[in-house]
Amino acid sequence: MKSQKVLDNKQINWHKEDSARLNYHMIFNDGAVPDEKAVKEESTVEHTASDVAKLLAERDQKWKIKVQKTKEQAWQAGFDDGKKEGHTQAANEIDAKLAILKTAIDAGNTEWKKRQELIDPGLLDLAFEIAETILGA
Repeated sequence: MKSQKVLDNKQINWHKEDSARLNYHMIFNDGAVPDEKAVKEESTVEHTASDVAKLLAERDQKWKIKVQKTKEQAWQAGFDDGKKEGHTQAANEIDAKLAILKTAIDAGNTEWKKRQELIDPGLLDLAFEIAETILGA
């Protein structure tokens, strides 16, 4: 009876000494092959937990600074946009209110001129009557 396994353990080489290691330096360094010592030293470098923690802390600190700068830039941009928009709205409102005031002042001035024109002939007569009364004539 045949085994129902897809792969048989005899077909796979599980030993490390027979396997070939991929050389990434050939791919990423224009085909230049580094010396074997450098590859072995690179592969044997082990980072301790404290080294990794330090690296992560440095990375986190850099990101915090970057996030803070981005927040400040976004806040400043929003503040500037809001300030411009506020000035525009305030100028429009002030112009509208000034137009209403100008219309009211012009209407008042016109009314005052009409009354002055009506009073002028009577005022001159009143002045003569007062003068005659004082002089007793």
